[in-house]
Amino acid sequence: MNNDDKYCGWFIDWIEQWSQFVRHDNWNTFNFIQIEFEDDRCMGGVETTIILLGLGFRLRWNYKETDRLKEIKGYMEDIFEMDELNPDAKDS
Repeated sequence: MNNDDKYCGWFIDWIEQWSQFVRHDNWNTFNFIQIEFEDDRCMGGVETTIILLGLGFRLRWNYKETDRLKEIKGYMEDIFEMDELNPDAKDS
């Protein structure tokens, strides 16, 4: 099974940290300034995160499906197969 097409590519997450103060969460995290770069070799991707005054984005490029990622996907498939074989597991 080749899922490279689904995994590889560009992804963006928008970050908004202001609403947590209205929801009364268990903890609050607020970034005045955050600039971060990550080289995720184990999962075959690179990403950058930029946040200014609680608003920002995370841009990620997954450039390949690594052996470790394939191993993790195998574990997930096993879990989903067990779930399908045991319909009572969904009710608990």
